[in-house]
Amino acid sequence: MARPKLPNPDSIFSVIDKAGKFWAYSFIHLFLTSVATPISV
Repeated sequence: MARPKLPNPDSIFSVIDKAGKFWAYSFIHLFLTSVATPISV
């Protein structure tokens, strides 16, 4: 089975994993603050 040559998948996934965790944390934090602020006011 011939696969297209890609850069090292491990390095790509590690970068995606780190970026994904960062963005997920940021998104959840923003989502929770935007939801909690009108409720708490």
